[in-house]
Amino acid sequence: MKKRITILGATGFTGRIIVEQLSETGRSFSIAGRNITTLNELKTSVPNIDKIIQIDVFDDNQMDSLLEKTDILINCVGPYNIYGQQLLTKVRFHDIIYMDLTGEQSFVKNSFDEYRNNSEKYFATILHSISFESTLADLLAAEICHTGTCYHDISAYYILSDMGPSPGTRLTMKLANHFPHYAYQNSNYVKASPLSLRKTINSHLIVDYNNALFMPYPEIIFYANRYKTENAASYLLLPRGLDNVVFKNDKKSQTQSVEQIVNNHIKQNYIGPSLHKRLMQTFHLLVIATHSDNTSKSILLSGNDTYGITAQLIVQCLKICEQKQNIKAGVFAPSVFFEETTVLNSLCKECNCTIRL
Repeated sequence: MKKRITILGATGFTGRIIVEQLSETGRSFSIAGRNITTLNELKTSVPNIDKIIQIDVFDDNQMDSLLEKTDILINCVGPYNIYGQQLLTKVRFHDIIYMDLTGEQSFVKNSFDEYRNNSEKYFATILHSISFESTLADLLAAEICHTGTCYHDISAYYILSDMGPSPGTRLTMKLANHFPHYAYQNSNYVKASPLSLRKTINSHLIVDYNNALFMPYPEIIFYANRYKTENAASYLLLPRGLDNVVFKNDKKSQTQSVEQIVNNHIKQNYIGPSLHKRLMQTFHLLVIATHSDNTSKSILLSGNDTYGITAQLIVQCLKICEQKQNIKAGVFAPSVFFEETTVLNSLCKECNCTIRL
């Protein structure tokens, strides 16, 4: 039977890109959001939108009604620590597939912890971080790691050219100090704020970059849950010679409340990068898995347009949802849900990415 797809937050920056790419596949789907005017405008400009739904994610009755009429919910409404918690509590009681784009580590960790403690209460299939951040790092780790092997460390390293964040990512960054972040050290989660940890690496795949600064992405949660590893982390990777680089803290955001930050952000009316800037942006994503005997394996993914890749990941995930039989309820790392699929190869083909070992 044809699955009913709804994109929540469809008129946001990344939501629109997903709408456009999903429309190109010929699938019909619904879009949902707060502003009926922008929803109508989007429906007029993009084909294959079946219907529009005006909704407030904090209205329990509206959300229950939406979830009862949806088989697959793509949640693009962030920051998820603010707008996602109440929705996720409702989602788990519905027999649907839920996926989001979150890069917010504490949101993902809380979800895994809740499922571990109350698995019998889950009817939904929940997939977090189906986006450039974390899903790719998780899939790359699955290419070089084995669940039965013991590891000393599994870490991801990002090299990103400057493009400018989307409005949602910008707001999430401003709110970073208001929510906990974690590294995984000595088989335990320890609190660690962004940029608080540094290390030097050497890789034959990226010879000009070796200075790593901690950036707490959700793949840390995925690695810790799936593999027997003592340590797990994610980092921004900087060029050689920048050992003493110092990043300025946004002191204003540190002193403001969450509500003040959100209200100020809305007033600024930020726009995301243009298509030209997206296509000009380049990235490299390196994953290194180090065994207990200090031998290691590494894999590197390179490409451009991280927002386009996020949209394509959603499309690939939808294909798998349509093909899979007897999908289990629960909270799953992307690599677990995508296991025994060719999603990484398909993504490289669609988005012109390359992989090196």
